[in-house]
Amino acid sequence: MKKLYLLITFAALILAGCESNPTEVEDYQTQAVLAAYLTNGEPVNQIFLQWVAPLYGYYELNTLGIAGCDMIIFPLDDPLSQDTLELEQHPDPDSTWIYIPKPGETPLIPKWPIHYRIEVRNPLEGLDIWSETVIPDSFDLWINGIPSFSWVPDTMTREDPNIMLNWTPADSVGGYVIITRALTELDSIVPLDPEFEIGVDTLDTAEVSLVSYWMCRYDQTAQPVPWMMFSWEGSTVVEMQAAAPGYNDYVTSLWRASMGFPIEYNNNIHGGIGIFGGLSRKKFEVVMERVSN
Repeated sequence: MKKLYLLITFAALILAGCESNPTEVEDYQTQAVLAAYLTNGEPVNQIFLQWVAPLYGYYELNTLGIAGCDMIIFPLDDPLSQDTLELEQHPDPDSTWIYIPKPGETPLIPKWPIHYRIEVRNPLEGLDIWSETVIPDSFDLWINGIPSFSWVPDTMTREDPNIMLNWTPADSVGGYVIITRALTELDSIVPLDPEFEIGVDTLDTAEVSLVSYWMCRYDQTAQPVPWMMFSWEGSTVVEMQAAAPGYNDYVTSLWRASMGFPIEYNNNIHGGIGIFGGLSRKKFEVVMERVSN
């Protein structure tokens, strides 16, 4: 999950240069990027916080972490409850952009229909960041008519009928997101494209994406998963998310930008950029088999 969220977050960093204050201007003040995802029924174990990467030079993530911040997440519906989480910067020097719960903190497990607020402050850096999100309700999912809890990983090809998803409506959603993520390591991937000649053609792994996503409307309850979302042989995780309105707007803008639309991405972070998003999710796995010509 960490890798998936990072890919979505890094897409935002690439698009950050499209904002109204471009990085090319001499007086540009770098912005803080916050990426925080609260999943219904799952403990919060990490939040991502860093500066926007400089326009020139190598992208070194470990140098972009923001130290010394006070970070807290709490429920707006009951601010005096015990469901409050304080976080601190990760002690690993290779993970300075990750904030984790302070030692001894009671795990925070987000629940529907609670609204949560995150606050990040660092007076020395001039940071005063906040955002709010609601947690969507859970939902039931069927894969080709089979309940998700009964699904057994199946071997499929792109010549098979599309995988059909059906789900029950969830409350407090802005839309639904279907995400595929290949589990094969980059140095071992084999394209499903039958035109690719193994042992003859080569792949530039720097241009490879293991993740694809597809957007669905808030009132949808069915969607075939396009085979174009599956590019690599081997195991692939398919994740169905019920996305809170702010998170849905954020991912939709990234999706539209990836399709070539000249738009700025949406974010709901006050005092910075990024996303504080709530979601519910179901996951299942398929094994993709390559079909040769």
